[in-house]
Amino acid sequence: MNGLKMRVFLLCPIMFLMISCGGQEEGNVSDGTDAEALEADRSTDPDQLAGEIADNYLACMDELETLLADRPEPEALKPLLSELTERYIDIFVGIGYRVDTHDSTAVDGIGRSVMSRIYGIDIDWMGEASSYYHPLDTEVSAMIGELNIITQYAFFELLERQRPSEAERLGLVD
Repeated sequence: MNGLKMRVFLLCPIMFLMISCGGQEEGNVSDGTDAEALEADRSTDPDQLAGEIADNYLACMDELETLLADRPEPEALKPLLSELTERYIDIFVGIGYRVDTHDSTAVDGIGRSVMSRIYGIDIDWMGEASSYYHPLDTEVSAMIGELNIITQYAFFELLERQRPSEAERLGLVD
């Protein structure tokens, strides 16, 4: 698969994620008189949330690329991938609680903003690594692919629709 096709293939799940996400109710807005409330408002600001999601996705991809660079043996790689995945799930779920304070229109906007911030990143290395590991260990290949769509953990309604068992495991279902 050539580079452009691979990039499109790997970005499709992210684009779907960003377009199809939804939220719940709008969060409380401060009148700006209380410093603590102002700080809370910043932490739920849609642009800031989109930035946090994008920045953490990029950090995750950097860590993943580093892990895969020397093509470790699948059995040595599995626990490292599991640790990386769980750590970023925790990060994205933490952000997701703040995303979830917004209505669906705002959540959709956050998703679009995340997509625009990460659009065009070079992830050819991920497809190459997944292809390398697939004949050796399909589980490792799948784990690599799952990290490509890890941002779904910041969008609870989307996670519940796409991975209900994960949403339940994390206590995110009503």
